[in-house]
Amino acid sequence: MIELGKKEKEYPTPEWVKRGNLRWSFALWEPLLYYKRLGIYGNYEWLEEWYLHAHEKETVKKLSEAGINCVSTHFFKGFGLKAEHKEIERMRKFTQFCHEYRIKVFAYIQGGSLMYESFLDEVPEAKDWMVYDAQGRKKIYSSQYWRWTPCLNNSGFLSYIKNCIKRAIEAGADGIFLDNLLPRDCYCSRCQHDFREYLKVKAPFLINELNYSSFDNIEIPPNFYPGDPIGLKWRDFKNDVCLKFIKDIYQYTKRINKEIAVGINGYTFVHFPPVFSNYMDIAFVEAWFPRMEGERIATQYYFLNRANTLGINAITSSYDFNNGGNLYFPSLPSPNQIKRNIAESAFSGGHTLSSFWAMLPDKHSSKCAFEDKERYNTLKNYNDFFSKYKHLINPRRTLAKIALMHSYSSFSLGGKPVIWEGRCMQQFCIEHNLDYDVILSEDLSLLDEYNLLLLPDICAMSDKEIEKITQYVKNGGHIIATRRTSLYDENLKERRDYGLSEVFGYSYGEATEKLQVNNYGAGWAMFIPGEEANITEFEKNDMFYNRIPDDPVWAQTVIDTLEKMCPSVFVVKVNQKRGVIVKSFELDNNVKAVHLLNFSDTPVEKIELQLSEEFKKIRKIELYTPDNSKRQQWNIPFEYRENGIQLTLPKLQTYCILVIT
Repeated sequence: MIELGKKEKEYPTPEWVKRGNLRWSFALWEPLLYYKRLGIYGNYEWLEEWYLHAHEKETVKKLSEAGINCVSTHFFKGFGLKAEHKEIERMRKFTQFCHEYRIKVFAYIQGGSLMYESFLDEVPEAKDWMVYDAQGRKKIYSSQYWRWTPCLNNSGFLSYIKNCIKRAIEAGADGIFLDNLLPRDCYCSRCQHDFREYLKVKAPFLINELNYSSFDNIEIPPNFYPGDPIGLKWRDFKNDVCLKFIKDIYQYTKRINKEIAVGINGYTFVHFPPVFSNYMDIAFVEAWFPRMEGERIATQYYFLNRANTLGINAITSSYDFNNGGNLYFPSLPSPNQIKRNIAESAFSGGHTLSSFWAMLPDKHSSKCAFEDKERYNTLKNYNDFFSKYKHLINPRRTLAKIALMHSYSSFSLGGKPVIWEGRCMQQFCIEHNLDYDVILSEDLSLLDEYNLLLLPDICAMSDKEIEKITQYVKNGGHIIATRRTSLYDENLKERRDYGLSEVFGYSYGEATEKLQVNNYGAGWAMFIPGEEANITEFEKNDMFYNRIPDDPVWAQTVIDTLEKMCPSVFVVKVNQKRGVIVKSFELDNNVKAVHLLNFSDTPVEKIELQLSEEFKKIRKIELYTPDNSKRQQWNIPFEYRENGIQLTLPKLQTYCILVIT
């Protein structure tokens, strides 16, 4: 059970950015100058009219009336503060309007590219700031040749970004949104030199192991393969450089004003060490609109759930590329998509309620998307509901009895197949309403709080982790592990056998015809052997994680086993098998909250729920929903039965909360 909002950091998270407080939209993240250089400005005759309209005071007033109280907007895209001066002044005025209507503003600062054609006029020495690839070529951003990628190991670039932050705060920004500050493969002379110095401090033992006289002739590896001792340290060096950059920016911002929130894009993904989250107040996540794909649920819950573990609030930017949408102007959502997108953030632990789409252009009128009457009413209704009942989406702790382990070593060394296996296991839990928390291999102190531990191809596992998990099972815990779990150590050095082979009751290479449960101590283990997941080229490069995993072949066997041998993991059982998911939390004063979210556009009738022993001595169950315009709250009858507390919801349109006292 994860205590939410308890993360200790160097600077406390500003109160205004904490869970349950924010209702957000991305307001004009690109300056007009970018659309012009990109080459799409001339493709849309409405573009400038929409852009100017979005900055108007009356538009900001309407946005506030629709319930939005936080936006992100353009400040520094990479053209240079001089080249972007006109747009920065526009941002300053827009921010003044926002503050007049009590809207907080994150200033967008690009950390992943510089538009050198104009930037070098302002900072000529920046030609030496850039990332070089292994062949000595400057690295460009995507296919946009006019965007060079800066090196995070460069003090000049760090100083420039600090100046951008200072200028943004002077322009009125309440928060800083830093984009694309990710670890980079850079082969510039500075990184080559500093990597050698890093080896001297962090890995002097390699001198003897590799029979070297010194590290003077070491060059950064052009590629990585498991087991390469220099490559492993190169991975760590890249992360350390990026972490140092982010930490420096975070501390610099907080020294200016502790109430300025620092937000960074991408760090709820599994690719990065958890320590990065210590130097941000909020994380931005780019994903998709929650929906049904056939009979499968497409959800952003993966990332929001991990953010719970990291102890940070998250904002999701939800894209829809159907119906002619693209990365710059995604398709506009339907009313049901709007509802689900907002509700999913509340459902997942009171994260920032996201309406990324609201300020996008409505191409038929050159106005903003939220100004359409139907979208506006939907947005306002949901935002007003969560503003009124925000105490219901600010939970104290989770109630899950299942922990799913994330291992940075496994993800970074095992690559996309390991990440994909983790997604498959999480999707399995979501589809079968197995409420789970994410726990980190770096901190297994909470392991004993859970009845079941899931290990999805956690291939790289240290001896210490193996010892902890073995003791957990011996003391009565249960585990389900797949594929190569514990076959390698934390540096991907292959063991003679699974490190957990005794717990599994299975040795590497043994044949097995069916899944078996191995009793070990007071607990048991189910092991599902196999090699690494076979993923497609699409899955390797799926930027927005659109591919939804199918149910694994072992799904029903596992469910049957849990029903028989570990029924306590079903905190709330639901008779609705597809499309409706459930998440439970504890609020203050021992009040419990059960959230239900319907991913289908079709309302669901008569949902039968069974509450586990976690819910004791119930006095009252109240239902709250934004989907009934006439009545948002009423009591739900329930009864005690031998197998738990039973109740029936007459209807679920999109979202509701059951408050149990």
